[in-house]
Amino acid sequence: MMGYSIRTNQYRYVEWYSWNKEENKKGEILSNELFDHHVDPQENKNLANDAGHKETVDLLSRQLTRGWSHSR
Repeated sequence: MMGYSIRTNQYRYVEWYSWNKEENKKGEILSNELFDHHVDPQENKNLANDAGHKETVDLLSRQLTRGWSHSR
């Protein structure tokens, strides 16, 4: 497994992928996590599957896929 993460002033978003060792690249997404540091600085509650955070998850996922240089 390999995890990729993006951090904003409010959130940390993580995507976990299977890892293909032979080809040295990520495979399918296995899981994701979203933490709101304004209300949960210790990252105890994963909000990624809450319907009220779908828009945030989608936005951060797109930014993570595009890479840090496009997240301005």
